[in-house]
Amino acid sequence: MRPTDAVSPAALEAADHDLGPLAWVLDELRKSLDGAIKAMRRHVHEASLSHGAELGSADVSALRLARQQMHQATGALEMVGMAPVALMMRALEAMAQDMKKRRGAPA
Repeated sequence: MRPTDAVSPAALEAADHDLGPLAWVLDELRKSLDGAIKAMRRHVHEASLSHGAELGSADVSALRLARQQMHQATGALEMVGMAPVALMMRALEAMAQDMKKRRGAPA
């Protein structure tokens, strides 16, 4: 058996991908993702403190900030050719937007 026989084609394709451009945006990507995570945690914490109060009246500023941070991360990933990861970020961004709409906030 050759060493490459046990490796999936997807793993080989990932190994061939040049990660150099990703290094250019890595710091900004980390900041955006950290900001999105903190904003989502803040929203969850604030929602848990409301204890069954009307969710439509909940403050959505943390959700708005999380969506903006995810949008920045998506743009950076698309810029360096990381389309599959950017697609996942776009889905997370859409989820945050949907949560914001369900809370009754304007888009």
